[in-house]
Amino acid sequence: MGVLIRHDDAEREFAYDRASHFGKLDKALDAAPAKGWVVVSMKRDWQQIYPPAGR
Repeated sequence: MGVLIRHDDAEREFAYDRASHFGKLDKALDAAPAKGWVVVSMKRDWQQIYPPAGR
């Protein structure tokens, strides 16, 4: 199973996606459908990025 984690949640984590100034994922995002990779969006698919403080 191929999974591409899309770092697209600038509010909770760093966002380096197509429009970022660094770490652009253009090639990987373009290749994902043809290669059958599952693209997981941190913004849309993850309820929590980091564990709660004190854990």
